[in-house]
Amino acid sequence: MDDHLNEMMRLLNVDSNNVRIVGILGMGGIGKITIAKSIYNKLLQDFKNCCSFLADVRENVKQYKDKGIIDLQNQLLSDTLKPHPPITNVNRGIDAIKHRFLKKKVFIVLDNVDEKSQFDWLVGNRDCFSPGTRIIVTTRNKHVLNILDADETYEPPFMNPDQSLQLLNIHAFRKKFPPIDFDSISREVVSVTAGLPLALEVIGSFLSDKPKTVWENTLKKLKKIPNHKVQEKLREGGSIQRTPLFDGDNYAFWKPNMIAFLMTQVTKDGVIIEKEESEWTQAENNAQEGNIKALFSLFKYVVQSELARIAHCKIAKEAWDILPLTHEGTDEVKSSKIEMLVF
Repeated sequence: MDDHLNEMMRLLNVDSNNVRIVGILGMGGIGKITIAKSIYNKLLQDFKNCCSFLADVRENVKQYKDKGIIDLQNQLLSDTLKPHPPITNVNRGIDAIKHRFLKKKVFIVLDNVDEKSQFDWLVGNRDCFSPGTRIIVTTRNKHVLNILDADETYEPPFMNPDQSLQLLNIHAFRKKFPPIDFDSISREVVSVTAGLPLALEVIGSFLSDKPKTVWENTLKKLKKIPNHKVQEKLREGGSIQRTPLFDGDNYAFWKPNMIAFLMTQVTKDGVIIEKEESEWTQAENNAQEGNIKALFSLFKYVVQSELARIAHCKIAKEAWDILPLTHEGTDEVKSSKIEMLVF
C-alpha cells in the first residue's frame, strides 16, 4: 500500500496551488477504493477536515435516480460545510455547490464514476473551487477521465505473488505468514485469484478459522474459474455488483435483493462437519456446499465495516442473523445493538 500512497501523493502534488483532478483507473477488484480511502485518511488533517468521500456514485444514481443525486449532494455539503440548508432539488444542489465552494479549498473523492454527468451533478467543474482543491475520481472507464481532462491518472498494477500471499494471510490468519501446514494451499489460492485485492480479501475472510478441508474444497471450486474469466467478470462488474453492496445504510433495499440472490444458490442453515471430506455423506456434502456458497455471498456483498461484524461466522445463518439484529428496529434499538456486537 505504501507504493500506491507514494505515487498518489506525487500525482496529487498537494503543495501546488491549482485545482487538481486525479483519476484512479482499473477493473473492479483491483483495489481502487482501498487506495482512495487510504489517501483520503492520510490527507484529512491537511485539508482541515474539509473533505468528503462519496462512495459508489454510479450505483447510488442508478438505483435511486434523483434521490440518489440529492443524497450525495447533501452529503458533500454536510461533510465540507457545516451546517447547511438541506438540498431537495438536483439543480438547486448544483447551484449551491458552485456558490459555496468558490472560496473553499476542499478534498473530494468520487468513487465509481462511469459518466461525466455524475461528476457534473456533484462538483460541476474545477472553476467552482478554490485553489489547492483536490478531487479524486475512481472509475473503470478511461473515457470519463479524458472528458474530465484529469490532470493525472493512476492505474494500480496487479499485486505480485508475495504481496498477494501477504494480503490473503492477513485476512485468513490475521498475520503476514500462514501456519506451516497452510503455506502450500495458501499459495495455491493466491495463484487462482488473478492478483486481485478484493478477491483475496473476500476469500481470506471466508477461510479465516476454517479447517483445511474447507480450504481444499474452496480451492477446487476456484480452480474451475480460469484467471482470465475472473478478470473479465470484474471488468464487467458482474461478479461484484450482481446484488447491491451493503454499506450499512441501505439495509431495507439490500435485504430483499440479497434474499432473491441467495435463493438462486443451494442454501442451508449450515453446519460445521468435523471429519474428513472423504467421509461425508451426500447430505452432509450438500449442506456444507450450500453453507459455503451462502456465506461466501454474504461476505462478498457487504463493505469492510459490515464484514467485520460477520467475518468470524462459520455458518451462513449465523452471519445472516447478525445483520438484521444490527440494522432493524428504531434508531435507539439499532444503536444499543451495534454497541453490543462491537463491544
